Amino acid sequence: MNSTSIPLLFSAVGVIISVVTLYLTKLRKPKIDVILEHKFLAAYNYDGTVDFFDMHLPFAIVNTGAAAGVIFRCAANLSSKANPDENYFMNWRWFLRVDERYVYDEVVHPFILMGNSSLHKIIYFSWYDQNKKIKLEPGEYELRFYLWLNPKINVKPDKINIHRFNVDETQISELEDSLAAAKIGETNPYVEFALDGTKEGNQLLTEAERKELYDR
Repeated sequence: MNSTSIPLLFSAVGVIISVVTLYLTKLRKPKIDVILEHKFLAAYNYDGTVDFFDMHLPFAIVNTGAAAGVIFRCAANLSSKANPDENYFMNWRWFLRVDERYVYDEVVHPFILMGNSSLHKIIYFSWYDQNKKIKLEPGEYELRFYLWLNPKINVKPDKINIHRFNVDETQISELEDSLAAAKIGETNPYVEFALDGTKEGNQLLTEAERKELYDR
């Protein structure tokens, strides 16, 4: 290699590094993933005229790409393992915020997620159809969460998260208590449901249980 080739080689390497850097920092598409929290809240509610089902679904959105992305729409679908042909599909309605309990924040709308960032949201879903109400029974259920990164109407979602949860007799009773409280104007309690068999936040474990569940 002669002396004139060395500067050319370094220049070529510099160009390659610049192109790669430009792609990684500016041109690469957004890479968006959705992470649902390990639990959600639901209740039978009453608006003064009709009773209905609603739920509060917290989740995080992570963008590991360099470019910003836009979330245009979210939806949820509820179905039971015992009756998979009954699917309760609900579009998002409100954003919620935490103020002792979840409260109304604003009407849902598309939002931007910048590159290499994350965002936490709590979405309110409800089912008002009086001809086919949501009445949970003890058993296993499936919750599907859909996310659209495309502004076009009537296209399939770009992201689908599928989770399972169980409903027991105690939770059924708590849901009925929630409706009763709402009908007399009291603040109705919401019922917590754990996704994918998630354990409680605080657990008293034996050494054997700790090793089996958590230790490597």
